[in-house]
Amino acid sequence: MDSSKIHHSDKPTAFPANQDRFVWNPHMEFIKSQSAVNAQLLTAVEKLEKVCCKILDNVSNQQHVHRNRYLHLRDRIWEVHEKLRSESIRQEAIREEIGKQGQAVFRLRKSFQNHRMSMRQFTIHQYDDLHDVLDMLERINANHEQILANQQFNSGDE
Repeated sequence: MDSSKIHHSDKPTAFPANQDRFVWNPHMEFIKSQSAVNAQLLTAVEKLEKVCCKILDNVSNQQHVHRNRYLHLRDRIWEVHEKLRSESIRQEAIREEIGKQGQAVFRLRKSFQNHRMSMRQFTIHQYDDLHDVLDMLERINANHEQILANQQFNSGDE
């Protein structure tokens, strides 16, 4: 009780020494100081109530803003979800089309390879045929040279 404002003493100092009996209420001074403290507390509570009202208004405004943002974000999420769903359907259709085109490309490549093989075989046969023709022409040329040489030899004898 060191901080108490009530002090006890054997003899009160505020009263004259010649009084034998007096009535002294030791709580009166405490009640007066407490009344002043209570008045300060009431003023502080009123200020606190005003601040709390402002805070509640701000919180209410923020709650309204957050609710609007939430609703906006919810709508945006729904839009994105719908776009993703439609894109997913579109991508599935694209995948199917790519699969069909891939199969067509595979068939074309196979056909091209077969055609190339047949062209190669045709070219080889043509090359063989041309080689045979060239050999035949060389033989004919050799025969003509032989004939020409024989004719020149026969003409030179005459």
